This record gives sequence, C-alpha cells and structure tokens, in this order.
Amino acid sequence: MLSNTLPGYYGLGVNSAYKHWSNVWGVEHDWMKSRFKDEKIMGKKGFTVARWYEGVLMDKKELGQDVNVHAALYWGHSCNSQSQMDRVKKALDKVDLLVDIDPFVTTTSILPDRKDGVYILPAATVYEQSGSVTNSNRDIQWRNPGC
Repeated sequence: MLSNTLPGYYGLGVNSAYKHWSNVWGVEHDWMKSRFKDEKIMGKKGFTVARWYEGVLMDKKELGQDVNVHAALYWGHSCNSQSQMDRVKKALDKVDLLVDIDPFVTTTSILPDRKDGVYILPAATVYEQSGSVTNSNRDIQWRNPGC
C-alpha cells in the first residue's frame, strides 16, 4: 500500500486518475470529490504504513485535515515490527478503536494501557484454508489446506 499514489501507481494530483478509479469503483466522480473537504486534499500524500501513528499524534494544523486518525487495524503483523515504539504505544492508547487480526495474540493487543476499544479477531493460517493468494511480487498462487 503506497501513500503517494492511487492503485496501479496512478498519480494523486491527476484529476483523470480519480475519474478512472471512480469509474472502476462504480461511483460518480462528483461523489468521490465530495468525500474530501476540498480538492487540495485529494492530491496530498498520505502516511506510509510504518508511520500511521503520526495521523493519531500530530497536531491537526500540521496534519492538514480537521480530524486525526481514530482507528488502527493490524492484520497479520504486530506493532513491534515498527520503529519508534514509544510513539506507536501513545497512538495505540489514543485511538478510539484498535483491531488486531492474527492467529495469535500479539504485542499490538497487549501493549496499550486500555481496558476497552480493543478487538482481537482470529485469522486462519495458510494451513487451515484453501484459495488464491498474491505474494509481494504479484504472483498468484493456489493453496490447499494442510489440515
């Protein structure tokens, strides 16, 4: 997931890119534009996955939007794979909703000092399900369950 492009490496600042993806997603381009406070935000780069916590902790003036990030979703990796754990922990404590999807309870679920707003959901491992998967070099593979 890249923070500086639309899917397929379409540029953020190109209006035709949003028109293309609006068509692909089956929504009107005007509706897509209405989802943003103003069109300048449509061309603004987002955060990298590794620095998601900045959207929670950053001052709204620096952030360039009216609200901070209110939720975090971890799926298949734990937060201890990220740098600046002190800032990650502050963000995990601050978000309204934290969802951790993993076969096992991870650091993401137990690190925050909170008693609510954390949801731990099970995930099937590769050995438990069949289906197609796409790896990081975009090869599609078929997997059969092992158990």
